[in-house]
Amino acid sequence: MRKNKRSRKAIKRTCFIYSRYEITGLNLERLISRSVKKGIPLYNIKRLKPNKMRLSINFNDTEKFFANLNELCYNEKNVKKIRDGGLGTPINFLVKNVGVLIGSIIFFTSAFFFDNVIFDTHFEGTGAIYEREILDALDEFGVKKYSKFSNVDLRAVEDSVLSKIDKVSFLSLKKQGKTLIVYSVKSLPEKEVLTGTARQLISNFDGVIEKIKVYRGTAKKCVGDKIAKGEVIVDGFVERNGEIKEINVIASATISSIKTLHFILDKDDLFTEAETLFVEKMNGLFVTDVKVTNTPFNGKYLYTVTATVKNVVFTG
Repeated sequence: MRKNKRSRKAIKRTCFIYSRYEITGLNLERLISRSVKKGIPLYNIKRLKPNKMRLSINFNDTEKFFANLNELCYNEKNVKKIRDGGLGTPINFLVKNVGVLIGSIIFFTSAFFFDNVIFDTHFEGTGAIYEREILDALDEFGVKKYSKFSNVDLRAVEDSVLSKIDKVSFLSLKKQGKTLIVYSVKSLPEKEVLTGTARQLISNFDGVIEKIKVYRGTAKKCVGDKIAKGEVIVDGFVERNGEIKEINVIASATISSIKTLHFILDKDDLFTEAETLFVEKMNGLFVTDVKVTNTPFNGKYLYTVTATVKNVVFTG
């Protein structure tokens, strides 16, 4: 490849670049004094031996400096270039090595493009048994093979998929290289939530009532009310024809609460792991709006996980 020496010189003149040389000879003091008299600044002079020294000169003074050397009878054997340095050195290097520059641009552009594309999807957690349903929902919201990570708001997609699939109570999407990691937790089956025939719907959770549906019975609480574990949400006393009668209650309620848990982990980048531990502690409850922070603690890291946890109670 033909190298453009004129452009390299232009860059060296416009950017501050110095060259460092090693000079060997018997008239070193005279060389220094003559250079100063001729207006050639010398930098970082270091005497190695009585007849050997190193010094730096501005590239703009190169021709004058070598003319001065010739007048003192120094030849090529007496002068050894050590290196170039200064603010313009990286630019000068790229001009000298255009192929390196082009190759670097191609490499980094390709690396960015391919690292930004979803090539595979990996499922983790108990909700992985619903892989087909989750993939269909992800596809509906624009997340599929060969999609770009930069075009997707993973947090927004998590909420959208959760609202679509009742079988999953928690979903986390994470980029890991070219792979989309899908961690999910399956919801508890209805039979584990239903309490059977009952005269009251009782809260088993401290929090705030988010939803309430009463098919039979009388609501004792409203949406937005605070509720404590053990309190009655709906009872079976109703008034009919002026008489108070007790009936079986058919009702459901969604109770939400802000929960905070702490975990001690070894490294400072285990945010997803801390979130996973939190979800596992919730035993299948619906988890959303997760926030994770950490602080150093006795050589490890204390992770604080805060999230909104929702529990649905039924009776019927």
